[in-house]
Amino acid sequence: MRITFIAKHPYWSQLTNNGGTRTIVKSAEALIKLGHTVDIVCKSNRYTWGPCPQTTKKIPSNSDAYIAVTPSDVIYLPKPGYLWLRGLHSWSMSEKKLLDICKKTNVITNATHLTNWLAKRGVHSRVFYSGLDLDFWTNFSAGFKNADPPVVGCLYHKFHKSKGYKQAKKIIKKTDSTRIVLNKGKYTNLCMEQMNDVYCGCDIWLSTTTNEGFHNIPAEAALCGCLVVCNRHPNNGMDDYATEDTAMRFDTTEEAAQCLRHPDYSKVKKMQEVLINKIGSREQNMKKLVDLLYGE
Repeated sequence: MRITFIAKHPYWSQLTNNGGTRTIVKSAEALIKLGHTVDIVCKSNRYTWGPCPQTTKKIPSNSDAYIAVTPSDVIYLPKPGYLWLRGLHSWSMSEKKLLDICKKTNVITNATHLTNWLAKRGVHSRVFYSGLDLDFWTNFSAGFKNADPPVVGCLYHKFHKSKGYKQAKKIIKKTDSTRIVLNKGKYTNLCMEQMNDVYCGCDIWLSTTTNEGFHNIPAEAALCGCLVVCNRHPNNGMDDYATEDTAMRFDTTEEAAQCLRHPDYSKVKKMQEVLINKIGSREQNMKKLVDLLYGE
């Protein structure tokens, strides 16, 4: 089967060093391993976090399936095609515009809360996770875990306030914990091996985000042995794997600080089991995607 991912919009798409691009690159790699032909259409490719399948600027006319990777790419989508919605994209368009696009397009999402959000607004979609690199995210540094006070990791983003870095900083300051900040200072633009080292150097991963699709970073950290401490926001991107059983969750800054002061590391194994058995590997999920595309 020939599958084409379209990341052509000059501003809201393209390939660069971010989680959204990495998902498309790793999905393409998994599909190629399964024996399929994959095109990634983009005007520029600035992705340097690892190998990337060859890209093209022209949309091929003979693909069996076309998938727009953002709502802004739907304008380039040949019919029939799909939008893989991986966030609410409030940074690029209004809710009304997003819904107008989704109502006219076959939509798949990468997280249950996105499908539920669309359903409440009269739009049908199906959930297809991108999957996780289960064989890669492994705790190679067992001696780091369960430190007292714990080493706490969190995510920084210069532009997206929805990542909640200011709140994470406040939470950690309320404790004696050591803070490691991904995407800031020496922890900026890391390759996968370096990210693995960061996760393995943390006891807890603190997530304060409020606008995600499927939030990969806490899942990766959990596979490396971190306890996930996260908010209960409906759009935190973690509801598919972070529950009261598998994570320590909070509504307030003080409640979050209490989680850091009294971590329950018994939840780590429970989350890992959910990630392995419910979310699954990239290959498992791309097989499901191909089954959908063949079925259509």
